[in-house]
Parts: sequence; C-alpha cells; structure tokens
Amino acid sequence: MQSQLNTVKYILCMKQSVSLLLVALMLFLPMASLSAAESNKNVPLQAQLNALQTHLYRLTAPNQVFIPLTEDEMRLVIVDGTNWLLKTQEENGHFAYEYVPYDGTYLKDDNIVRQGGALFALGEVYRRQVNKDASIEKGIVSAIEFFENMSIEGKEKGTSFRCVANSERSSTCKLGATALVLTGILGYVEGKPAVEKKYKKLINDYTTYILTSQKSQGESKGGFRHEYRTTKGFGDEESPFSNGEALLALVRAYQVKSNTDVKKSIDNSFNYLKHKEYDNSLYLWIMAALKDMQYLWPNDEYITYTRDFTVWRMASKPYLNDRNVCAYAEGVASAYSVLASKPLGAELSYLHKELDTLNAYHKRLQLSDNDMYRVITKPEGGLSVGTLIEPTRAEGGFITAHSNLTQRIDFTQHCISTYVQTLVDIDGKSL
Repeated sequence: MQSQLNTVKYILCMKQSVSLLLVALMLFLPMASLSAAESNKNVPLQAQLNALQTHLYRLTAPNQVFIPLTEDEMRLVIVDGTNWLLKTQEENGHFAYEYVPYDGTYLKDDNIVRQGGALFALGEVYRRQVNKDASIEKGIVSAIEFFENMSIEGKEKGTSFRCVANSERSSTCKLGATALVLTGILGYVEGKPAVEKKYKKLINDYTTYILTSQKSQGESKGGFRHEYRTTKGFGDEESPFSNGEALLALVRAYQVKSNTDVKKSIDNSFNYLKHKEYDNSLYLWIMAALKDMQYLWPNDEYITYTRDFTVWRMASKPYLNDRNVCAYAEGVASAYSVLASKPLGAELSYLHKELDTLNAYHKRLQLSDNDMYRVITKPEGGLSVGTLIEPTRAEGGFITAHSNLTQRIDFTQHCISTYVQTLVDIDGKSL
C-alpha cells in the first residue's frame, strides 16, 4: 500500500513539474525566433502551444507505454515512407541524400552504399505488393539505370565483372553498394519476373564481382574484401557491413537462379562469419540473409546462431528516447522469421512485443502534417519554433533523431523494411 501511495505522489509531482515547465516555456516561446526566416508572430499562438505540448510529450517518451500499431497504421507508414523516398529521387535516378525539413535545404553529403540501400528498400516493397505500384516501378528502373551508368569494369585473375563506383569519376567500388544494388534489382525481378531477361547481364556481372571479392584460402576464407580499385585491384580489408550485405545478395541471387558456385560461396561465408565476434554492424544484414537461408535450406545451426546473436544484440540495444534505431529493428524482424521455424517457449511473443514497441516508437519519428510546427533546440542554446518549409517534401520521411532533425535516406530505408517485414512476413497481412 505504501508503495502505491509513493507511486501516486510521484505521478502528481511529475504532473506538477511538467505544468510548471509548460507555463515557463509558454512565456518564453513567443519571444523565440524561428529557424526559418520568419518572426514568431507569423506562427499562430495555438500552433506554438501545440508544438510545445508535443515537445513535452516527447521528453517523457521513455516513461510511456507504446501501443502496437494497427494493420492500417503500418500500411500507411509504409506507403508514406516509400513515397518520401520517391520524392527524394532526382531525374537521373540518384536519391537526394539528407534533407533538413525545417530549413528546407539538402546537406552536401552523400553515401553510395546508402544510395544502393534506397533501391533495396523500393525492391522490398515492390516484391511484396499484391497490386504493383507503377510509381515505385518507375523509381526502381530509374535507380537501376543510374547505378548501371555508375558501374565500372574490373578484372581479377582473368575474371571480368562490373561494380558500382563511388562516384562518376571514381575508380573505386565499395562491395556493400554493389551488393545492395544487386539485391534491389533481384527484388524487382521477383516482383516482375518478365524483366529478368533485361537485367540478366547486369545481375551476372554484379554477382561475379561479389564472388570474386571473396577470399578463398587462409583463416579469412569466406570473408569478402570490401573495396576494389581499378588501379590496384582488391584490398585485403573486410567490413562487417559488406560481409553481411554480400551474403544477402548471393542468397537472393541463388533464389532467382540456383548455382553451385553461389551456394558454395554462401556456405563458405556463413562458416567464416559464424566464428566472428558479434558486431552491431553485421547483425542486420546477416539476419536478413539467414532468413532466406533458413527458408531455402532449413538448418538448426542457422537457428542457434540467430538466437544467440539476437540475445546479444538485444542486450546492447540503444535506449528508446531520441534516436532512430530502425536498423536494429530491421534485424530483429529478420531474426523473428528465422526463429519462427523452430521457436523456444515464449521467445516469439517476446520478439513481437519488441517489434511492436519499436514500430510504435519509430512512427513518432516519421514526419506528417501534424509536424508543421516544431520546438527546436538551437545550437547556441534556447528554443525556437520551426516551420516545415515544404511540407509535401518532408512528410513521410523519418528523422535521424528528435535532437537531429534531418531526414536521411538510409533511416527511412531501414524503417520501411522493418514495417514491411512486420506487416507481411510476420503478421501475414497484405501490402
């Protein structure tokens, strides 16, 4: 009983503190300057107060219960997120990388691997759609053309291939970029088998690059060399990201066309990676690969590895109070599908609750028409009320964090994939 009284006192104290903070900020905000080139008098007072209340609500997020999203809510999140990605796509197929919605500008940064990830996400949506969306297909075709134009020819020990270069003038390829582009193309082919012939050579060239990048002897046999330069050939360095991305691409390539060399490469890769130290960067992509591997070749070893790695990853998960952690959630969603083939006790229920929490949490990071005005912490200190400069350009994209109001293509990519897996693969609903 005493503990219940203490709980009530705590809640009343918290409410009083929030009320005092609300009053203080109400007095302050009308004097604050907007991040846009406007004065606060151009922002309705009620809008300022609503933005403030939402800001205070976010501050208490760690203490809130996240209600699982409905089927329709998840479907809408996927549609809006996918449309946002398409809105970032430029005429040549490239995706504008990072948008600052309350400034209305794009940052001058880019990342070729995350460019490939944007195509991957579109392919993940398209291949699962019951009725194929023509606008998504158009975006996929445009992106493939962009990456093909960015591809350079390489050769290693008499084997020729193509890979996606870092830029138009670069002679260097990162393995992860080509792997994700290949996986995106294969997703499109799965959704529309008639286009396989059109992209057959490109698929073969990219697959050959991945196979050629794999180490064939020594302690690192099965690992992938993550960089190729036309002037120097392959380096010896690996990357946890690209090791997983390459494995996933090969598994998807095998699904389209079985090949003994590809299967051998997949086996060598897993036999190598299963002995590596657990790594956050590897978790997402190797879980995605294992999900398909368990479907193709059911294996208790895949399940044990997935279970142990997931227990480790969940123990080190970030605290849900600010940042976008959709990459972590995407890995958990893939792991769920692996473990569903032979679950232990209540582990699937536990994982689903984790996904429910993550999906509800991340929905708050997706901008909508409710985010027209927002309280922003200024770099020099203090608060201001920001206004979406181009609402239609911002709506649907996921922000990096509540304290970092940018929309980067990779965060939206990971979020879309997580919701798609949850809705279609786990809950068995249609898209």
